[in-house]
Amino acid sequence: MPITLPSSASERLKLLLALFALSRIIYLVVEIGREAKTNNFRGSGSEKITNSIPPIQGLFPVGQRRRLDTHLSQFVDPKSILNKQQMQISTDISIAKSADTDGNEVPVSVEDVPLVYDYKCPDLNWVESQEGMFGKGIDPSGANILSHLSGTLAAVSETLPLLKDRKTIIIGDSLMHQIYISLSCLSHRAGAWESVDSFVADRRVWLKNGSELIYSPWASRILHFNWKNPTHDKPSSDDPFYDNMDWVEACQKREPFLLHSYKKAANSVLKPEDVSTRIPTLSIDPKDHSLQEKVVLTREDTVFVSGSLHSRRAENMRKLNHLFDCMEEARLSNEDHPGWPTIKYIASPPQHFPGSVDGHYARPVDLSKTCLQTVDLTNNRFYKEESRLEGKVSIIGREIEASKMGQFHMGLRPTLDGKVVDCTHWTMPGVTDIYAKEIVNSIF
Repeated sequence: MPITLPSSASERLKLLLALFALSRIIYLVVEIGREAKTNNFRGSGSEKITNSIPPIQGLFPVGQRRRLDTHLSQFVDPKSILNKQQMQISTDISIAKSADTDGNEVPVSVEDVPLVYDYKCPDLNWVESQEGMFGKGIDPSGANILSHLSGTLAAVSETLPLLKDRKTIIIGDSLMHQIYISLSCLSHRAGAWESVDSFVADRRVWLKNGSELIYSPWASRILHFNWKNPTHDKPSSDDPFYDNMDWVEACQKREPFLLHSYKKAANSVLKPEDVSTRIPTLSIDPKDHSLQEKVVLTREDTVFVSGSLHSRRAENMRKLNHLFDCMEEARLSNEDHPGWPTIKYIASPPQHFPGSVDGHYARPVDLSKTCLQTVDLTNNRFYKEESRLEGKVSIIGREIEASKMGQFHMGLRPTLDGKVVDCTHWTMPGVTDIYAKEIVNSIF
């Protein structure tokens, strides 16, 4: 019986993508089988099979125009293929078409694929004023496609409507801030915001169904970063407004966990920082808390925290371990507070600096070099530290295999102090969207 091909270009593209994905699955199955036979698996037997999957190779040479229909299979994440919504990317991406010399519709290059989210997301105005990572980096087009094919928007769109009266809190440094911005912008694109004005700066978003997203570098009073330019909401050590905010002390006293954040009224007052000074365009008296409120966390809430990559990380990790141990001791003694939230740890996203096998940052960084594409975290100090948390707390993000995604960092970029090779922060949209996806998936 003759095979009838789809008549429309869009349907033919879908079929082509499906065939590429199928061929990729077959290839991976063969490779995994070969590795199993040669007993060439790395790590302990408890590691996931995805660790043996070959890394994503140089997706696209920078500066070249690439045909979307001939390279998409290199982006396909085998963990995402089974999700039908993620395969039907034409629904979200609305892939643009152009005519070839014969008048036939063909896909345009990946640079023309619409962004997963854009400046319609209010929080991008804040992250851009501070870091300038949106649509910039070594391969921003590839990072955008990676976000699309990892199903980030589909995951957030499906999960957030299920949240009711729950708060999702992200605590940490600038990398955790990027993940928060990803989650905020994906939720905005998904239509999950309560209204267009239901946000404050890059710190808090009110969602439908009474839920919230909150970012704070300082909540729990556990983390310290030695930032040169403290953010405008850093708590003062002698300010009584911040009393009862230390979560280790609250745990020891079996009291609820509190944090401070901005009220909705602050939306019309706070403005993005001036990029040249890193100072808010409207100064606020640090002792004036009329725009802030104390937020009591409940058992319906989930906190995501990371130890940071900054110089005081060792101190941060000790305090986090004290908190996790205290909560476990209270649980075993049936003394845990009925309102304590669930706390999960976000594995530190890997760095890809040249000059070291594990990609860690070490001065000086040669400005003529770019980020490594793949790093080996076997002997990475941060990776080992976080491995010791297993059994104490749920760890989010290791399954992403971001160690093989170095081409999606910022790379060489300007800063207030000159140029740097940034192999810590990521192009947006991109890898941080996948961490945001893992966050929402882990809540249920």
